[in-house]
Amino acid sequence: MKRNIKTYTKKYCAILLLAILGFSSCTQDLDLAPRTSLSDASFWNTSSDFKLATNRYYRSLLPGHGASDANSDITYENGQNGTSAGTYVASENDGTWNNTYRELRQINTMLQKATEFTGNQSEIAASVAEGKFFRAYAYFVLVARFGDVPY
Repeated sequence: MKRNIKTYTKKYCAILLLAILGFSSCTQDLDLAPRTSLSDASFWNTSSDFKLATNRYYRSLLPGHGASDANSDITYENGQNGTSAGTYVASENDGTWNNTYRELRQINTMLQKATEFTGNQSEIAASVAEGKFFRAYAYFVLVARFGDVPY
């Protein structure tokens, strides 16, 4: 009988101790903002954030990213290629499709955050206009390369 009381006492003390630790250990909010990277909650707060986000779209205008004169049917660049000869067939694993839609998603996120911006809308008007231009340009790249695409 003495042994059972000690066993039960230890068991209940352990449960009580775990319950106390369980209810009192976490007092901080667990939804912390990332400290090593930007998040939507911490980035889209000023007009300069929109300007920085828009600046990254200019890389799509560089040669080798998207449409260029070498990818048209009226140029030979350094000689005849598949596009100018009319024999180009887009491969199933062409990176242009995925990369352009990834960029479109980022542009649309910026445009959505612009509608939720609580500051002065005239401060971000240029960034919104640039975002709309680059969205149209991305669709131009897709249509020029693949024909009809989902919008």
